[in-house]
Amino acid sequence: MGNEYAVQAALALFTWLFLLLTFNKAGKILLIACTLFAVLFYSNTDSWPSAARESVAAAGLRATYLSLHQYEAAHPGKGYPETIQGLIDPSFPYKYYRVKYVGLRRGYDGPFTGFLLTATPVFYACGPYKSFVVSEDGSVRYSEGNREATLADPEL
Repeated sequence: MGNEYAVQAALALFTWLFLLLTFNKAGKILLIACTLFAVLFYSNTDSWPSAARESVAAAGLRATYLSLHQYEAAHPGKGYPETIQGLIDPSFPYKYYRVKYVGLRRGYDGPFTGFLLTATPVFYACGPYKSFVVSEDGSVRYSEGNREATLADPEL
């Protein structure tokens, strides 16, 4: 899917340059004016609605939860990892969410026996509006508003 976008962008740029070179002076001015208008007023819009962002974030947390359990099963006695680097779902919407992972231990230097994985919106004012948390039991919980989700919040 990323390659299709790159091909479309390259084709659009080539077309724009071709038109710029073939138009007369008035056509060039009109083309540049239309381009500036489009860049200033269209480029700031986002094609992902808030509900889609939230859905992808929750799905990404579930996929990361499964990766964490696979890691724990593959490393008996060690528990959950110290970081989630390399375990988080690659399709997670980092543009819209910050992810935080906290490993939980029973003892001072024992293995991680639990975890909290949170996804918090980068900008609440622009949407998405829901924060998410998942723990070792696998339940995804959410909160609405400008705060991090907790285990006391309703389940998704």
